[in-house]
Formats: sequence, C-alpha cells, structure tokens
Amino acid sequence: MEKAKFPEQADGEYTVTAQVKDPAGNNSLVSEGAKPLPSIHKRRM
Repeated sequence: MEKAKFPEQADGEYTVTAQVKDPAGNNSLVSEGAKPLPSIHKRRM
C-alpha cells in the first residue's frame, strides 16, 4: 500500500524515508519520520 501512495505523494523525499523504515518493521518510525519531513518541505516552500 505504501507504494500506491508514493506516486500520489508529491514529497518524494518523505516517501523514500517511510519506505526505508517500512521494511525495517518499525511502523512507529514510519509515522513519526513521515510527519516531520513533510512539515519541513512545506516550510521551505
């Protein structure tokens, strides 16, 4: 399901980080890591 959101999400960097942690088996890190990344991206814009 993560791959399906990859193309929809404009933040490629955020998706990549989530995917790296997804296989690790750390669902908690995925949610926490995915939230701060998109926030920083929007701040830069």
